[in-house]
Amino acid sequence: MKRAGAIIRVSTARQLSEGTSPEKQAETIAVFASEQGFELEQSSAWILAESGNSPNRQGFLEALEAVRTGAIQRVYVFSVDRLGRNLREMLNFLFLIEDLGAEVWEAERRRRLSWDDFMLQIEGAVASKERQEIVRRTQDGLHRAIVAGKYSGGIVAYGYQLNPETKRLELDEAEATVVRLIFQWCIDEELSCTRIADRLNGLGTPTRYTKLEAIRQQRGKRSAAKTAGIWRAGRIRNMLRNSAYAGSWEWGKRSEKRGPGERIAGVSPPIVSTETLAVAARVLASNRWLPGKPVRRKYLLRGLIHCADCGHAYCGSVSHIAGGERRYYRCNLSTQWHKLGRDKCMSKSLPADQIEDLVWADVKRFIQDPKTAITQLQAQRAPIDATLGERLADVDGQLKELARRERSLLRVASEAKELDVQALDDVLREVRTSEASLKAYRTSLAIRLQAGEALDRELFKIPLRLASLEGRIDQASFDERQRAVRRLVKGIEVRTKVIDGRRVPHVSITYHFQDLGLPDVSPFQLFTYGEDRTGRDSSPPRA
Repeated sequence: MKRAGAIIRVSTARQLSEGTSPEKQAETIAVFASEQGFELEQSSAWILAESGNSPNRQGFLEALEAVRTGAIQRVYVFSVDRLGRNLREMLNFLFLIEDLGAEVWEAERRRRLSWDDFMLQIEGAVASKERQEIVRRTQDGLHRAIVAGKYSGGIVAYGYQLNPETKRLELDEAEATVVRLIFQWCIDEELSCTRIADRLNGLGTPTRYTKLEAIRQQRGKRSAAKTAGIWRAGRIRNMLRNSAYAGSWEWGKRSEKRGPGERIAGVSPPIVSTETLAVAARVLASNRWLPGKPVRRKYLLRGLIHCADCGHAYCGSVSHIAGGERRYYRCNLSTQWHKLGRDKCMSKSLPADQIEDLVWADVKRFIQDPKTAITQLQAQRAPIDATLGERLADVDGQLKELARRERSLLRVASEAKELDVQALDDVLREVRTSEASLKAYRTSLAIRLQAGEALDRELFKIPLRLASLEGRIDQASFDERQRAVRRLVKGIEVRTKVIDGRRVPHVSITYHFQDLGLPDVSPFQLFTYGEDRTGRDSSPPRA
């Protein structure tokens, strides 16, 4: 008896109960193959659960290889649509099989399938079109559901539960409390993700999977797997970056197939504010520069200094001198240029003790008298906020005028005996296009104004978080000083200038109070430090 193979595909769970289950397909194919004098090889029966639109389907590839090696002489499928809903891929598969001297047969209608069969091509085109319609209807329904506030399915984030009746996310108060604690520990204590996970495990806080009898569904797997039921650093990091906790999430952002324009914005009950999410992101970014293990030499400004000439970071370095050593900050491209494959950066190094003392003196002044810096920042921002308010009022006036114009046009049109519908449509389209543009602009202005208000709220929180150091500022530990510096210093930029043939570093130290993405607000810069050729401080008077 000749040997044959079979491609058996189930793309949805629904097909299991519609007579096209793997067992039903295999049974029908085996009977038909036997009638034609072929024996169905069990090792050549490819049972797959995959999309019919995938271009690199495993069943196609293995069937071609089996025919090529002579393991089988014929390939069976239950029906044409089991070959897939991509016409080009289906015809290409049939062509390759025939080119190898084998055949493909359909068991349901008991016919041979050939790539040049005109009727088969029409059936394949219909199947492809049907798939496109299915996708479109599914996407439209999904979009309407998400916009209406319903959840799209998938893993429900920790802190939420899905209401089976309304299909909307609701707060799980016990878990939401844990989420708020995680953000609090990250922001107020600046704990790393590892330390937060250790604290939760030490408190015996159960994970979601522990509450669900210690099983979980692995992505891409069909069976449940056991879980250790402990908190891990990666899980904490993902939670701190999850925008759903601030009330918004995106459907489709995990898919590599979908671009930003294909994603759908959804809403969820907020557990923390957008400002809290932004602050947590800054702390996470800051923690990347902190050493994970004890180090021999400590650098207060680790990760904060960058070279304005080449863009690389300044790293800690040391020079050995008689009787000891001296710490420096040096541009990474000036010391590691040969490893990086770039030309050496000629930027000037900074004495660590000098720049650290300078920055710490400013931080101390802020901690001991924050009102001066706060007043200065608010005075700096006041004109910008006033301008934003004026622009908002102007946009509101323009929107009212457009609405009045649209009403007038519609009233005139309703009273006219003869009406040029095309001209009316053109004018209304122009009005509505202008209205949409103005509304988008108004939204951007409102967001920036709200961010400014959030900036004020955050500004007054910083002194409270640093209040514990006020009475013992001179006895603060290195870790306390480093946390204080990172709360206040946004970045330090070094630009090397040549003055009278001598390279001189000019350092700009920028202090930030969570600017929260305000593009019109310049960073709060207290001073620019540099030195002239005599080595004296050439910075302007301090604010």
